[in-house]
Amino acid sequence: MIAANYTMHLHCDCEKCQALKWGSPDFGEFIGKSWTECAKAARACGWRISKDRQRAFAPGHKIFREAA
Repeated sequence: MIAANYTMHLHCDCEKCQALKWGSPDFGEFIGKSWTECAKAARACGWRISKDRQRAFAPGHKIFREAA
């Protein structure tokens, strides 16, 4: 028997969360059979994930875009 799953840990990358000196940024954890399944669950909960999969933003947090 093979049991497999995928776990996605998201930490908010908004300026407010990244500026915290104490505590930690908002955090989300999602479990599924693939990255896609986890991402769909996260987005359904309000998380925003960047197209390049490098940044995530918690529900209700301000999204910022880095200058290229």
